[in-house]
Formats: sequence, C-alpha cells, structure tokens
Amino acid sequence: AKSVTGYVSDEAPAVMNSHLLRAMALFEAIRVYGTNYEIDPSTPMSELHLQKNAVDFLQFPKQTLEYRAGDCDDLTILYAALLESLGIDTAAITIPGHIFAAFSTGLPEDSVGDHGWSDYIIDDGIVWIPVEVTAIDKGFSGAWRMGAREWRDATEVGSASFYPVHEAWEIYEPVQMPGDVTISVPSEEEIANAFRSELAILINYELEPQVHELEQRIEDSQGSPTHRNRLGVLYGKYHRFEEAETVFRSLIGERPFIPALLNLGHVMRMTDRGESAMEFYDRAFVLSPDNPSVLLSLAIAQF
Repeated sequence: AKSVTGYVSDEAPAVMNSHLLRAMALFEAIRVYGTNYEIDPSTPMSELHLQKNAVDFLQFPKQTLEYRAGDCDDLTILYAALLESLGIDTAAITIPGHIFAAFSTGLPEDSVGDHGWSDYIIDDGIVWIPVEVTAIDKGFSGAWRMGAREWRDATEVGSASFYPVHEAWEIYEPVQMPGDVTISVPSEEEIANAFRSELAILINYELEPQVHELEQRIEDSQGSPTHRNRLGVLYGKYHRFEEAETVFRSLIGERPFIPALLNLGHVMRMTDRGESAMEFYDRAFVLSPDNPSVLLSLAIAQF
C-alpha cells in the first residue's frame, strides 16, 4: 500500500480528497496486479447467505494476492486491509447475496458540495464512498458508480447493511495469517499510468457540477468579473491550466483586473513560464504597488 501511494503522491491536484486518491491508487494497483474476481465454487455467497448456520471460507489478504483471485468477500477484505494499513477507515456493505466495500473520506457531510460528488453514503455525519471491488475491469470510477447504484437500490427496499470495520473489531478481534507471501508490486510506470487515466475521469466528475454552478452565477450576474475569476481559479485548482488561462486572459483583455493579473501570473509560474509570470505581476504592481497579494506574488516569483 505504501509503495503504491508513493508512486502517485505528486500526481493529483492538492484540492482533491487524499483518502479518495489513495483509494483510487490502491484499486488500480489491484487491477494492474492482475487480480481476478472468481466465485468460490464450494461456498458461493449468493447461495450461502440463505443458510443461517452455514460457514463461509474467507481468504486472508495475503492469500488473495498470492492467488490473484477471490470472490466478493475476499476482494472486499483485501481492499479494506490495504486502506486500513494507510489509516483510512473502511466498512463492509452487505446486500442480499453480496458484499462490497466502502471507505471514509474523513469529510463532514456539509463539505460534499465542495467536491461536486453525487454518489456517496453518509454515516454518523461523515462522507463514505462505496466501491464494488469485484468490478475490477471497470476501473475505480466504474466500481464507485456500481457500488453507489447497488447501495441505492438495496436501501430503497431496506435490504442494505453498513458495517464499519472498527466497530466490527470490537466484537471480532482482527487476526493475521502467519508466515510470509512474496508479492511483486507492479512497476511504478504501470500504476502511475493507470492512476492518471482514472484521475482524468475523476477530475471531470468533480469539475462539471462546480463549473455549471459558476457559469450560472456568471450568467445571472451579467458576466461578473468576480465570478469569472472564480471560474478560472477553479480550473487552476484542478490543474486545468489551459482553461484557466483562457478565462483570465479574457478578463484582463477587457480592463485591468488585479485578481486576474495575479492568477494569470500564477498559471504561468505553475507551468514553468517564470518570465511571463513576472510580466503579469509587474502589471499588477503598477496598478496597486502597496497591495500585499501583489507584493507576495512578486517575492515568490523573484525567489
């Protein structure tokens, strides 16, 4: 888990939730590793859950990695164990004949709007993300959507249950399989490429509703420079620098606007165009030589 998250630690914008990013990295690592979903022929859960006194066979996470295969409970255990090893709280979700995972984002319920999410679970005031771990071939984003759909469908008929792992540990102490298993972690390049592909999907998922909301505000305010500047800042936070630059340039093309000049300078600096950044900071300095934000931007660029 630490190797995988280390490979992608600098790949994503800082504005994105760190638990979500690490969960995505681990899911993609399991996929790249070649793990497969296979129904247990001796104890299929779709049948076993109807037998009150039946005992299921569960693989330890090490075994699932060694076999590169497992059924829904085995993959859920593996995914939860990887996340828990990084300090991310997890839960097991059960619906009739099936089990899958969820993880805590650590965010309070009222912060959901800051990320534009629509597929989530609220438990004890905290936002959780459901993940259908058996949908390995669909990538993290597909597994997230599938898990959310399964949760919604089962909740509507009252057949979904949510079990935080830490609460379960109070009843059943966690155990570890003795002995070692040799695991070959996929290459950094393989994991990083898979992560980048899913990251692009996730950025679009988070950005679209937020962009739509700001564009509506811009329309309602008849093109308010403040709202347009916020739109550029939003693009910049998600490293969509081309879109951000277009917004800021349209603003300064109409009249001098210090926030847009500074933000355009920031875009230049973050895309390794330092001399161009100084140009825009200097223009802002001429307009407002005592402005603390202007002076700080100049100081950082000079440094």
